[in-house]
Amino acid sequence: MDQTKVPLYHALEKLQNASSYHVPGHKNGKVFPGKFIKQFEAILSLDKTEINGLDDLHAPESVIKEAQELLAALYQAKRSYFLVGGSTAGNAAMLLASVSRGDIVLVQRNSHQSVFNGLELAGAVPVFLDPDRDAATGLPLGIHTETLKAALEDFPEARAVFLTNPTYEGYGQSLSIHKALCTHFGALLLVDEAHGAHFLPENNQWFPESALAAGADLVVQSAHKTLPAMTMSAWLHAGNNHIAENKLRKALAMTQSSSPSYPLMASLDIARAYAAEKQDWQESAQLIKSERKKLSQYTAILPEKIGEYRLDPLKLSLLAGNHPEKPEMWQQKMETEGAYPELRSPVHLLLTLSLDLQVTREMFAQLQRIFKEEKPAALQHKVIRGSQKAVKTAASYEQLERMQEKEITWEKAEGKISADTFIPYPPGIPLLLRGEKITKEHITAYEHLKKRRVRIKGDKSFISVFTDMEG
Repeated sequence: MDQTKVPLYHALEKLQNASSYHVPGHKNGKVFPGKFIKQFEAILSLDKTEINGLDDLHAPESVIKEAQELLAALYQAKRSYFLVGGSTAGNAAMLLASVSRGDIVLVQRNSHQSVFNGLELAGAVPVFLDPDRDAATGLPLGIHTETLKAALEDFPEARAVFLTNPTYEGYGQSLSIHKALCTHFGALLLVDEAHGAHFLPENNQWFPESALAAGADLVVQSAHKTLPAMTMSAWLHAGNNHIAENKLRKALAMTQSSSPSYPLMASLDIARAYAAEKQDWQESAQLIKSERKKLSQYTAILPEKIGEYRLDPLKLSLLAGNHPEKPEMWQQKMETEGAYPELRSPVHLLLTLSLDLQVTREMFAQLQRIFKEEKPAALQHKVIRGSQKAVKTAASYEQLERMQEKEITWEKAEGKISADTFIPYPPGIPLLLRGEKITKEHITAYEHLKKRRVRIKGDKSFISVFTDMEG
């Protein structure tokens, strides 16, 4: 297929100057406050609806169908779908299409909040897989093969395994081995690869293994995170025909707007063409590797490998060592220079880099100016194995809905069953989930995050617990 084509974008371009007797109300940007129009004018001319020539995302027959087929061909998927609600919509759709109420799903504990919301919507019963961690930072790495094997042996009836690859910090895991285990036990492999849209099947030499190359059944990728696509634009791939297309389309119709954004979809069309035409993948990875080495003279950074876990070059974590005050100080230094990081925690400052060679050079030049007075912490990285004991919620989500709740102080919460979910954001990975038993470690971690002024969704003075279950 001709991957230089951008059929949806060109269809929009042809209709830029057409008279609008349809929604949206800005009428190609003609009805828009004058003092703001300069910044919005170009994009508003592409902001259309499902008129003749522009197809329909939920029943594609022409330009959207062609754009999605080009996408599937590039990623070597059976079918691919545009998402205008980000990987959040895709994660929910994957679960709604593939599991039924009461089905057991083995899920990586450090998954994004959208995965747990999707499990609840689907009525599935989650069983949590504890990830391996880095000894030096405590950051999650991925699910060990033996952890997954033990969980599948304990729960052979599991309908699916839901993994995150790569982690927020960029570590990829042994997906081919995980897929072989899933196949042996008859479970589907679903992968949230939100941060891996640049993991094309042929790029495994320079980037972590892609979920599609490993044989995953369904995969979601946020094109906007690492490719030149607009925020909220993502795509979903079916690696095979194990999930019926009509089920997937129905799930997508339930989780996506009936008025999808054409600028977002056009940016997906363009991002796919960019990825297809890019010839310097190796140069991008090697340039980052070289620049990382220079920067490591000033700040400690996460290594390219920790055990079996391989780091995505586009993720750069600056490590604080025994100085938890440093990430906040580094963030302030960066912002003073007009540079904004992805994420700050007590142990690191996370930066997302670029695939573009020139932009990469500019980014590292700025980082070296900012951090040239720093000295790197001495850290020893090794894998700390996660628990091989998979843990279920205290009750199914359906049962939890019927239970009574009460509010208590955090000091009295240990041993109770949480009725709340607490999510430090970013990265959106829950600290405590609804239905989980509250441990001393949860309380300590919560207090630590509050002390460091990390923003926590769902935070309040008290915590709600289920009165029917005292833990």
